[in-house]
Amino acid sequence: MPFPYQTNNNGGVIGATVPVSRAAAESISQFTSPGTFSPGGATTADVLIIGGGGGAHAQHAGGGGSAGILYMPNYTIPGSPVSVTVGGGGSGANGIDQAAQSGSPSTFDGLTGLGGGRGGTYTDVGGNSGATGGSGGGGAGRATNPGSPGNQPAPPGGTGYANAGGPNTGLGTFSGGGGGGAGAAAGTGGPGGNGQAFDTASPTGSPSPTTYGGGGAGQQNGAPTKTGGTGGGGNGNGQSGTAGTGGGAGSNNGFGTPNGSGGSGRVVVREAAVAATASGVWTLQAQYGFQKNSQWPQ
Repeated sequence: MPFPYQTNNNGGVIGATVPVSRAAAESISQFTSPGTFSPGGATTADVLIIGGGGGAHAQHAGGGGSAGILYMPNYTIPGSPVSVTVGGGGSGANGIDQAAQSGSPSTFDGLTGLGGGRGGTYTDVGGNSGATGGSGGGGAGRATNPGSPGNQPAPPGGTGYANAGGPNTGLGTFSGGGGGGAGAAAGTGGPGGNGQAFDTASPTGSPSPTTYGGGGAGQQNGAPTKTGGTGGGGNGNGQSGTAGTGGGAGSNNGFGTPNGSGGSGRVVVREAAVAATASGVWTLQAQYGFQKNSQWPQ
């Protein structure tokens, strides 16, 4: 059997003749607007996909639902560039009998985080329950409106996060329900559902979780301002969902002022570190560097 090591002019043993590659550190790519993901050499990544949050209406209306969130750990990424779409938040509405808009989806390599459902619209004939989305919109006040369900599908190996919007406070009352959050359904008559925390935007060695996907608050005219869910949900003074979180919009305390729009979405790709191997004839200095950094093959 041939001796697998070689020497050169400096008299040292240089290295085994095995395949060569240098180590690549973990890499995090974040998209808050459409773009292209270019793989850095890893074969797997943790992928987080957040759509846009739902918009809200004015006066006794339900809060907008948060975006649906799709999390895919250890996802096998393509070896070629991937087009990334980031969903916009749904717009709000002011006039009686006008509906707000639901959020738009975000996509990565055929994976989708759904947009949040718009909040229920208050009307002269009783309003409605909002729209189904990633998370559902809250039910509008006046009639009995239960809020809409949430639905975020996930392929095998992944998890979808979405919840239902909350109901109003009952027949004949006017406090709209909050929008559902990615981490929790909304309660009755106002507060938005809380979002869900992920550490994908931080290194695995020093995780720093960030909460996304708060539901927007529903509101009643003249009542104290209701609170949006953690993770970017808008408050019940017509506050918009926070950009880049997929938060739902808060409905407004009366007509005549702008209503909240949903927060835009986000896509995060955390590529795994690539292990190093060494090969061929290496100088002693290079070998020392690999050994020092624990990158020399065992």
